[in-house]
Amino acid sequence: MTYYDTSAGAKVFAAGAFSIACSVWQGHVRELVTNLWDWMAKD
Repeated sequence: MTYYDTSAGAKVFAAGAFSIACSVWQGHVRELVTNLWDWMAKD
């Protein structure tokens, strides 16, 4: 799993595994993804 900001201001997240999509509705994964999207949406 990785996250970085580009010099152009883009926020990039890569899960590093395709299986996260299958698990996104599980409690702990859902919380992680929700927190990630909320944080990335901030300026």
